[in-house]
Amino acid sequence: MARTFGGAFEIGRSLTHGFEALKVAPWPLLLGALLMQCSESTGGGNGGNFSAPSSQDSSYQSDFDWDSLGSQVGAALPIDLPTSGASIGAGELAIILGMLVVGMVCVLACGLALLAFRAWIHAGYLRLHEQVLSTGVGDFGVLFGASDVFWNMAGYKVVRALISLGTTLLALAPGALLLIPGIAMESTALMVAGGVLMVLLIVPVMIYVSLGLKFGEHAVSLDGCTTMGALEASWELARGNRLRMFFYLLVMGIIAMVGICMFCIGIIFTRAITDTGVTEAYLLATRPDERLEGMWSLGSG
Repeated sequence: MARTFGGAFEIGRSLTHGFEALKVAPWPLLLGALLMQCSESTGGGNGGNFSAPSSQDSSYQSDFDWDSLGSQVGAALPIDLPTSGASIGAGELAIILGMLVVGMVCVLACGLALLAFRAWIHAGYLRLHEQVLSTGVGDFGVLFGASDVFWNMAGYKVVRALISLGTTLLALAPGALLLIPGIAMESTALMVAGGVLMVLLIVPVMIYVSLGLKFGEHAVSLDGCTTMGALEASWELARGNRLRMFFYLLVMGIIAMVGICMFCIGIIFTRAITDTGVTEAYLLATRPDERLEGMWSLGSG
């Protein structure tokens, strides 16, 4: 008989066992959390957070000559761009198109490489949680040894992204039907109504869908599910439990982000703790009690 969802997703126990896990196997868990954090980052040295300078900051404006931007870009190209009013020759056009294609291919290749890395390390990271929770030890080999579920994990991540994108577009569509005509007719009422409708629809829809997709990676890594099997298992786990799951994950996410206050590096520690706790919650919610007897060496389930 499976545990109840509420009994499995207890914040206090998740944090306690996550902290105990970090104490007995700090280096594998911290390395896994670090790799996961890095694979999610899209920014540069500022962690992806960009703050535009104030329009009142005259010193910033004087440091960059916007008028010379076009000439600088043109000088960097391997061709001479025509002056205003002149036409672009076939050769120059072919070079420009070729550069665009190469740039798009490079971006696509980088995206696929990041997806592959994340699919590989994510599966091992979740299995590492299970190992530490069940045995009290952590093995670097487990972190880097989940290649057997690589394709299912990568497939699930792609399917998850497509579902999220599709539902986002559908949620935005009604508001867009008001916003776009409002912009065309310069109607403030329509623009405001469209924008408000977008916000009112996108927030609950994305929360609902993301909760349903949350544990697909766990199902692939820990239960050997296929891509579509993981989608079904994750959606079924969330069925009737979304409200409790939302508050549980919200609190765990806030605690994980507290690490930013500790010179930013602290987020690796808090993430390792909360991620391990969430994995334990998934295991307790999906595996029969008799299978869990004696499994948790870090505390009673």
